[in-house]
Amino acid sequence: DVAPSRGLGDVYKRQVYARWLRTDIRALKQEAKIMGQYLYEQGVTSRTYMFVPGTDRLAVLFEHRYKKYAKNGKLTFTNTRQELAEYSGLSVKTVNRAVKKFEEQGLISRSGKTFYIDEGQYERLHALVSKLIEPLIERGRKDESDL
Repeated sequence: DVAPSRGLGDVYKRQVYARWLRTDIRALKQEAKIMGQYLYEQGVTSRTYMFVPGTDRLAVLFEHRYKKYAKNGKLTFTNTRQELAEYSGLSVKTVNRAVKKFEEQGLISRSGKTFYIDEGQYERLHALVSKLIEPLIERGRKDESDL
């Protein structure tokens, strides 16, 4: 007994899906609507992220990671300062200042290269990020409506 190849099954499913979209205009419209909404939100998020000042940008990164990867109310991740700088677009020096500031404020915990964010820390990070981001998002939406 040989197990069927996953690759062929995936190709078959994509072919069936593509045929369905080509033959059902409602399905195509729905897929286009979903993709459009997704791309719009990604654009707003990306543009907003660009305007968040240095250390606060790292708070946004930590808050997003918690939302995406936390398990049982706790996020644990390991990164060097250089990696965090690359992910956030900040200098290593700015990352060092931000990590120190967040540790002092109790927004994160750290042991070496391993970072920890519990549910309470996340709530405080989320409040900080919301206060920073909401005005930027609203300004972006206002600018778009002026077009």
